[in-house]
Amino acid sequence: MRFGKLNIHPSHFLVMALALTTPALAQHAPNPCTGLPAAVCSQVLRQNQGFANQDLMRLHYILDFTKDKPGLRDHLLGLLKDPQGDDVMPVGDGNFFVTVPTNAPCPPGIQCGPQHQTIVTHGMSTKLSGMFRGAVFAGDRNLQLMLYGQAYSHLPPGFNINGVYPPNPASLTFADLTTIGEALAFIGNAWQFILPNLPPPNTPPSTADCNGEAGTTPQHQLYGDRTQNSTSCTPSSSGLYGTLPDDKFPLRKYLTCVKEQGARGTCHAFADTSAFELMISMNHGVKANFSEQDLMEHYRTLWTPGYEHESGDAFEELTGAINNNYFFAYEYRWDYNPSYGRGFNDTTGVYFNSCQNFPNTEPGCSDSAPQAPGICVGINFLGIPLPLCSLHDAGIPESKYRPTLLTRFWNSNDTELSKEYMILSVAFNNAVVLGFNVTPAFENVASNGYVVYNADDVTINKGGHYVHVVGIAGNDELPDGAPQAHSGGYFIVKNSWSNCFADSGYLYLDFDYVKAVGWDGFSVSSVN
Repeated sequence: MRFGKLNIHPSHFLVMALALTTPALAQHAPNPCTGLPAAVCSQVLRQNQGFANQDLMRLHYILDFTKDKPGLRDHLLGLLKDPQGDDVMPVGDGNFFVTVPTNAPCPPGIQCGPQHQTIVTHGMSTKLSGMFRGAVFAGDRNLQLMLYGQAYSHLPPGFNINGVYPPNPASLTFADLTTIGEALAFIGNAWQFILPNLPPPNTPPSTADCNGEAGTTPQHQLYGDRTQNSTSCTPSSSGLYGTLPDDKFPLRKYLTCVKEQGARGTCHAFADTSAFELMISMNHGVKANFSEQDLMEHYRTLWTPGYEHESGDAFEELTGAINNNYFFAYEYRWDYNPSYGRGFNDTTGVYFNSCQNFPNTEPGCSDSAPQAPGICVGINFLGIPLPLCSLHDAGIPESKYRPTLLTRFWNSNDTELSKEYMILSVAFNNAVVLGFNVTPAFENVASNGYVVYNADDVTINKGGHYVHVVGIAGNDELPDGAPQAHSGGYFIVKNSWSNCFADSGYLYLDFDYVKAVGWDGFSVSSVN
């Protein structure tokens, strides 16, 4: 059975290539560590082996998990296909360049046609990671019981459906997976009855604008996390961001400004940072701009090293932050580098021109995925690119805020229940992160931001992406001129392609669209 081409970066096959090399040939093969620090070279070899083994292990796990579920197997493997279309081009590092329209204005004094920007989406490695976690969650009673306990704790007092009450979590301590799943479904299926009875956040919101957020940096065209934003890109009169009343969109007044990830595959860091900023806003009454650059540096240099591996798992990234007691740094401590002039050398496996136009007054930069201070060079070993890096943590001062708890809800085996718990997680005032496949309906979205489910559209993959989910709206709450959702409602998501994409940076994803293209989902449930 054919499922389309699956993309694994050539460097992932390094260990397999070495294993297939005969002893006689190995005696005459060039030593990849010649002239290089042995410790650094060994680290890179272990790192490449780790990613290769990790990807293959996760693929095998998913295939085993779906061996008796042919429909689910076809669905998941279909999501893993390489992006397709004339507007898609491989970066070389496992990610993909995709050209999308933007509402950005023409430069002053210049007439121009429709504007476009090039963004980066993720390939198979990132999606495999999210799918793997979803498959593990589907079979883990402890994780599902934890989700049930948190949902139960948020229920309105005395909640019941026609006199039937959800079971107390304590009564499920020794329950099997099926029983816990039934309890989860009882609450999940009742989301429409739960939402009207939930309180809004208690902490008064800050009134700070983009330039007034704590820790921010004045906007600059070449660096920082708001490079492509424009004051001329305002909310649509038929979009949800500017029209829903506060009681229908309670998180809006706590949201920080939309950001711009530039020409890098760092959507995971932007979604995580935006989710964290929302939790700080709701719990501490402070709108702050935290550094995606520093989070990415810690993630790919220290917690899960991947010196030329810009793809990322948003859950893994924040788990690393929690496990390492990471306190987010403010943006002004280390501005984001969008790397608009960057390229990737397929022969050596190393980025180039990453630091072009990035001030040397910043804490550091390098031709690497984390852009930590240091240097990366590359060689070609037996036709396989081999990047060699020596990097170190910039060590910039931290804020007093850190994440403390994440809660998974995406179940690869039940996308309907995953949708329901994503709705509830938003309604419970958690910060939700979603991983999914971009499709033509998303990349070519109109300026009002609506992405309606279409059965043909969801089969066309433009790469993986992470966004921050910030609200929900039913068809009966839509403004005049808005299209009806196929499934009765939309998720409101905050994107990271500037405030000139879609409706001031926000999109509205049909519930059925999310079920069809989603592969990861969790919430930031607690911060200090």
